[in-house]
Amino acid sequence: MAVFGWTSSPGFFAVFGKAVRHYQRTGASRVKGFIEPFWIFQWVDDIVLIEVDIDDRLQKAENRLRDGVKLVFGMDGWHEGKFTTWSRIFHAVGIDWNIPAEFITVPQRKVDKTHKALTDVLGKPFVSMKQLDSLATRDHIYPDHPTVHTTLDSCTNPMPQTPKDRSCGVIVLQKDLIWWKDLVFQNEFAGIPMRLLDRNRVMDEIWLVQIGQQGIVVTSMALRERVLVVQSNSTEQDTTVAATLSRVTTVWGPRLEVDNAWRHISIHNDRRWITRIIDKMNCRTTERQEALRQCALNQAQYRLHFSTHTFSRNMEQTSNCDVHIDTNPSNMTQMESEDSGSKRRLLNSSERQSLRAHSDGTAVWKSGDGN
Repeated sequence: MAVFGWTSSPGFFAVFGKAVRHYQRTGASRVKGFIEPFWIFQWVDDIVLIEVDIDDRLQKAENRLRDGVKLVFGMDGWHEGKFTTWSRIFHAVGIDWNIPAEFITVPQRKVDKTHKALTDVLGKPFVSMKQLDSLATRDHIYPDHPTVHTTLDSCTNPMPQTPKDRSCGVIVLQKDLIWWKDLVFQNEFAGIPMRLLDRNRVMDEIWLVQIGQQGIVVTSMALRERVLVVQSNSTEQDTTVAATLSRVTTVWGPRLEVDNAWRHISIHNDRRWITRIIDKMNCRTTERQEALRQCALNQAQYRLHFSTHTFSRNMEQTSNCDVHIDTNPSNMTQMESEDSGSKRRLLNSSERQSLRAHSDGTAVWKSGDGN
């Protein structure tokens, strides 16, 4: 393990740190058939390197990391006192690492510090942009947990929409901050198994999100089922998307859940604004945000890690995409999306007959009046 840090951290050091990481990741000398480092992490001006102890791979990795720092920062660009040698038990980036035992621990002092900062923000009628930005940067003291980072994005995304020379009203963000406080601090941060942080790059499941004249339909490729959410107002499609995400995670989450692992759900659609909602888990209205909040809680409960893929609407999927398969119309569930509440029912036989599923994953349906 090698950790580099510097005595001060101006803003441009984050960019320089990424440059060093990029140098380390690309063009490394081949050792036992491996080109890239086993794992490298960079936070502003700190770089953590994990390597496999094979032959002289550790020495070569260390030399290349030093070369990268010299290349980006110059000969006097590092603080040698911040450098630590290779070890299997160490403290880096505010986290205690124990590789033999395969767990990590966030020190309680870090947890208490963030808890206090969050409580202080919630107790103020207004908060400056600098304070909110400072709170957002505290996510590095936590493990790379999908829900934690999604929640932080949800809390801090309104920041660019607020003029820099004004204060941001806490009332707008209060629900999200309270939710983050309840969600994050109910966890135990001592002895977190490393396997819980695994991200499977292979897709375990694909959800296809499509917009039709009556509403939004989501297709599960693994379960071979569809959920249809009928929207009451065609001008509020983003509200319906938020409600749809909340409901499908509630319906399908328990069936996709596995023990001691995260399931990788790739969500495909042809609208970039849908991709932004899923990636950022953020909407402008309280109603939509409440639905996304429930969706994120379901992600945490059932260990579902979302990623997104946007394809062209003009693409001929039948010839270019082989993941959007036929589903069984009898398994389709229809949900009513109304201001007063939601109502769920199975499609009747006549509605099933009117549903035509195509090999490209699209669906054409005719439903009744929704009663």
